[in-house]
Amino acid sequence: MFLSSHALSLLSIFVLLDRAVPAFGQTDLIPLTAPASARWGNTLYISGGAYSSNLQLQNSYNQFISLDLSVPWDAANPSWHSLSSGPRQRMFSAVMSGDGKTMATFRTGEPAFSWLYDVAKDLWRSSQITVPNPTLEGIYGVTDPTSNLVYLAGGFPKNDSVLTDMLVYHFDSDSLTQLAMPPQGLVNRRYYKGVWWARSQSIIYFGGYAYGTSTGVPGGLVQYTPRTNTWATLITKGTAPSGRADFCMEIADDGSKLVVFGGRAYSGTDFVTNGELFVLDLSTLTWIQGLTYTSPRTYPACTIVGSTFIAWGGQDNTATVSKAAILYDLKTNQFISRFTPIIPPSPTASATPGEKEGASNTGAIIGGVAGCIAIIAIAGAIFICMRRKNRQKAGSRDHLSLTTLDSPHQYEAKIERRGDDGDTAMPVPLTESALSTGPIYATDPMPAGYVSPPPSKPGSGPQQYAYRTVQTHNALKDHNDETQSSGNYRGPQYVPNAYVEEGGHENRRGPHN
Repeated sequence: MFLSSHALSLLSIFVLLDRAVPAFGQTDLIPLTAPASARWGNTLYISGGAYSSNLQLQNSYNQFISLDLSVPWDAANPSWHSLSSGPRQRMFSAVMSGDGKTMATFRTGEPAFSWLYDVAKDLWRSSQITVPNPTLEGIYGVTDPTSNLVYLAGGFPKNDSVLTDMLVYHFDSDSLTQLAMPPQGLVNRRYYKGVWWARSQSIIYFGGYAYGTSTGVPGGLVQYTPRTNTWATLITKGTAPSGRADFCMEIADDGSKLVVFGGRAYSGTDFVTNGELFVLDLSTLTWIQGLTYTSPRTYPACTIVGSTFIAWGGQDNTATVSKAAILYDLKTNQFISRFTPIIPPSPTASATPGEKEGASNTGAIIGGVAGCIAIIAIAGAIFICMRRKNRQKAGSRDHLSLTTLDSPHQYEAKIERRGDDGDTAMPVPLTESALSTGPIYATDPMPAGYVSPPPSKPGSGPQQYAYRTVQTHNALKDHNDETQSSGNYRGPQYVPNAYVEEGGHENRRGPHN
């Protein structure tokens, strides 16, 4: 029995020594506001952000970190790991590919609008896509994992021109197409949030600033179903959050709940930050208001693991917040101080009836000892191989330390830009053939859970109106050319209960000027 315990101890040491990604303490971590974030499995990736309430590019960092969601940790000391420095930007978007192998960022500024991160290689490279409006701001990407397409609706260019198309990024070909939106979609909406709702195979959007309004913050939920290319509004019950921007929104892995946290809401005379938390039960479309956090929070990164809502970063009314995470238990509706991961139950062997606890079994003991020795031998071999591999790569991984972070006063992002052949990869304009990819339907479509014809009278549930599109996406013109609205949709002129901007109001861009 002593040998068995000793063997397990040695095995634990081998496992600890073989960590591929270095962990680092809170003293190395820089708390940032307005980062981009994306999650795959038990890892939350957080890229960039600014260390100032003044969200200018010169205050941005290229910090790229990951949060381990497979181990327990205290809110005051989350389990962080450093990764290869990424884009130096703030108020931008990040998404994961459908297979979790690649993360893409959008609206990352010069020299590339988009960057791609290879999870296995811990390596960044620039995307080849170009956009008609490289100064586009306030967009948010959502991946449809069934088709591996990313939908980037709304946004605004710095010249305040009207945008009527939704950008669609193709992970498989690293290409970009565009799709016309009806005026009641997310035309010129910016700083909103969206999530993929697997149960209905659709995207849910909420909040943001709207072009040409005095209040600028529309409320209500908008639903887009890629498979049918239709837009809808979701009619909800309960205490719903008021329209807001600069908040975070996430959906539970099982699609049962959606959380809206913090943000900047319009009070009637001004934009006011808050720490409010709202939970939407997606089975009944009923909102409840949870507890309000002790201080306002805007621009945080967040996710939901099991029944625990996690938020990190952002800022309050005065400055960037502390390094601690915010944890909220959705079952008890309470803020908590410790994260507990979701651990799948392990199979347990049942004892034979009549056996006494602690009874001796020589065959079992011998087998256990032999098994432990075999485990030690295998673990030792793996450790030696990994050790040699790490030594060979040591020179190329020195840059993982966050001590090499860019100064907030440097203007050029330091990012490895390499193609598949290892050479420097420059952005390449798209060709006509690359854009002719056909309709953007899911490759393996499933029926949408909340698709229905337009109701004859108001009621609960979604209200959906379809419009027709051409067979191929419109080719994006070079960003030096004059862009034009395609206007190639047909359908009704309005969507009941959807936000429709009214003319005659001032052009208010909110606090992002």
